[in-house]
Amino acid sequence: MAQSQHFQVGDRVRTIRWHGDLPRDTSGTIVRVFEAADCSDVQFDNYPGHRFVAHSDLVFIEREAEAAQA
Repeated sequence: MAQSQHFQVGDRVRTIRWHGDLPRDTSGTIVRVFEAADCSDVQFDNYPGHRFVAHSDLVFIEREAEAAQA
């Protein structure tokens, strides 16, 4: 079973698969979290508006960088 990720407003994230017209590895910032739905509104870099994205389609950017340095 995958460990649940706890996203917060302001977290930097990237997509792990295509999401609509957003390609994999698109970076953005969490602007609103919907814990009950396990989704967030994300403002993606260079794309207008917020996108409603399942947490299972996102990974933390900062945590990836920390893991690479360890």
